[in-house]
Amino acid sequence: MESVSFLSDADHLRALEKARSTIIPAVTSNKGLNAPISDDVSNWFRRIWDLVESGVRDAIKESADAARAATAEAVDLLREAERELGQRVIELRNKLSEAIETYIRSVIDTALSRVRGTIVVGNRSLVVKSVTMQQTIMASLSLSAALNQMISLASAGTFSVSAEYGEEQDTNSH
Repeated sequence: MESVSFLSDADHLRALEKARSTIIPAVTSNKGLNAPISDDVSNWFRRIWDLVESGVRDAIKESADAARAATAEAVDLLREAERELGQRVIELRNKLSEAIETYIRSVIDTALSRVRGTIVVGNRSLVVKSVTMQQTIMASLSLSAALNQMISLASAGTFSVSAEYGEEQDTNSH
């Protein structure tokens, strides 16, 4: 049997907020070895991430094509940041990569939370025995490629999660 679940706009928006909030505290924290990123890197991150969020929102509400303008602008802004920041652009790229990874991980975690722990077939309760998920990992450092994956996931992206169910084992019997 195949079951289809949908992620809501709110699920995607929570994932975006989680991605932003994982980066922003690092900007202002100076506890221990966590040095704050410099103000100019922080400002570039915010400007670029605002465009990323706009693109994801456009993808959710309309389509991947509607998001292309915002993502193209984000990539152009990153090129501008590269010229201004020089070698420090690596710090910016790392923060953007971390935020993108956080967004994608949050969306996947939300999808996995939708897998039912127990199903009832007839009068028998079956519990989940295993879950498998198909996932693609990109080795590209390209912001454009990463943004395209985010937009694809937000607009009509699918990934496969399979659950195998069986009768619950009685842990008292040996």
